[in-house]
Amino acid sequence: MKNMLAWKQPNDRPLVAVHRGYQGGNILPNTVESVRAAIAVADIAEIDVSYADGQCYVFHDSEEAPMFGFLNDLEDLRADAIARLRYTNRYGCLTGHPVNTLDEILDAVGDGYVNIDRCWQSPAKAAAVVAAVKAHGMTRQALLKAPPQFAGLFPEDVAFMPIVSSTDELRQAEAARRLDAVEILFATPAAAEPILAYCKEKAYPTWVNTIVLNDTAVLSGGLDDAGGLFDPAAHWGRLYRMGFAILQTDFPADVLRYFGGK
Repeated sequence: MKNMLAWKQPNDRPLVAVHRGYQGGNILPNTVESVRAAIAVADIAEIDVSYADGQCYVFHDSEEAPMFGFLNDLEDLRADAIARLRYTNRYGCLTGHPVNTLDEILDAVGDGYVNIDRCWQSPAKAAAVVAAVKAHGMTRQALLKAPPQFAGLFPEDVAFMPIVSSTDELRQAEAARRLDAVEILFATPAAAEPILAYCKEKAYPTWVNTIVLNDTAVLSGGLDDAGGLFDPAAHWGRLYRMGFAILQTDFPADVLRYFGGK
């Protein structure tokens, strides 16, 4: 089966994916509003999925404390309890915004593109995400991703991207199923080169995370949003010149401004 993705690659810039949707102020991450904003401003909305009481919700695990002010795991709650939750916004103010379901988010994506993360932690969650993507007719718009050891959870009739740090991990994913793109994590730019060369040979589109999660995590060899805001050519531009087709960022407007717009 050929590559499932219907994502159109621009000729003169990378595709720009927005981490947890385009968020800020009273627009919460992983919500209908942030996804609509991501699609409007950039190319791809990246989202995270949790699974509770047989239902898929768009929420990043371990974020309960800043989002809701408690330490419980959302995935341990029943659907009626989740329906009563309301987010706290960037300013620490309680909002009226509930946790959105995956169905609500896929409706918001419309004919845009979406990348679905955190969908591999159980076979039940993976199956529920696949079912939702198929029910919405989005098998060529939605790209599911997971570490290579979980590649076998996802059938060939949905688009899939492994998260790898080596060519050995990439081959592990290839042994399980067809690949539609490859996300590469690397400590230095040199470490990415053999994986990029392999992907170029196989014609796999490559994805890089320019996001900065904290003071210690290195996702893209030091070529990231923190540097890109001040020297975009040396960070975002260099990643594109290295061969990355998709940049995931927390600053989509700044990335696109550097590359000349959407």
